[in-house]
Amino acid sequence: MILRTLGVGLLEAVFPPACAACPDVGREPFCRICAEALVPADPVEVEGAEAAAAIWTYGGPVADAVRALKYEGRWALGRPLGAAMAEALVALPPVDVAVPVPLSRPRLVSRGYNQARELCRGLPLPVRARALVRRPAHEQVGLGRTARRANLARAMESGAQSVAGARVLLVDDVITTGATAEAATAALLAAGAKAVVVLALARTPLLQDDESAAGLARPT
Repeated sequence: MILRTLGVGLLEAVFPPACAACPDVGREPFCRICAEALVPADPVEVEGAEAAAAIWTYGGPVADAVRALKYEGRWALGRPLGAAMAEALVALPPVDVAVPVPLSRPRLVSRGYNQARELCRGLPLPVRARALVRRPAHEQVGLGRTARRANLARAMESGAQSVAGARVLLVDDVITTGATAEAATAALLAAGAKAVVVLALARTPLLQDDESAAGLARPT
């Protein structure tokens, strides 16, 4: 234990923890200034899920962190951001395993990793990363809730790892309209999951109608 502590201390001295949203070092996932700008997320509802929650409202430092995680190759941010998500588990129904929302194979190959899978690394749960498969679908960007739900119909299906009888935590980075989470929840329940609880790093601000979400929608 002492050697492990010394090893962690040495690594942090050479590679100090860095803010997920700015160049500041010394705290994870956010420095003091960025942390003060975080806004708690509005309540989340996902059809079919026993419960659902997001940590922060998408925007400001959270949006910067998500962009860095997804588009700038900073996959290592997933662990500290996931650890921040883990704090919400005490207020959610109990779960057995974590399942990340999958990417389609072309997007996974292009990006090189699944950001939701990286978030799972910070959670104190076993992960079944291959429990869901996402078939290619039309691009989600610019679509409102109704169009996204139609686009995602039958896009999610069970994968190589079983969730039969398990209480599943479905993990995603951002909830926009909830259509992706709903499709994944339905696929998990169809695969025999006992229950599904959804947890996201962030959610976009509540909007007056689903088509208004088009301006905030982002590729998964």
